[in-house]
Amino acid sequence: MNWSIIKNEEQYNTALERLDEIFHSTDDPDLSDEFDLLSLLINKYEEEKYPIEEADPIQVIKMKL
Repeated sequence: MNWSIIKNEEQYNTALERLDEIFHSTDDPDLSDEFDLLSLLINKYEEEKYPIEEADPIQVIKMKL
């Protein structure tokens, strides 16, 4: 399959499903490049769509106490 930048939730879910298939497949070296590419594309989409705010160090310390 030809992969490109993930632009919507449908493409994101398709990529996640394929990544899951590859992850659970046997150790096929031909799939490692596809696995790496999908990981990068999914990570990029998640960073843009679901950003995680940086934690305030003071609040982190307070939560640990």
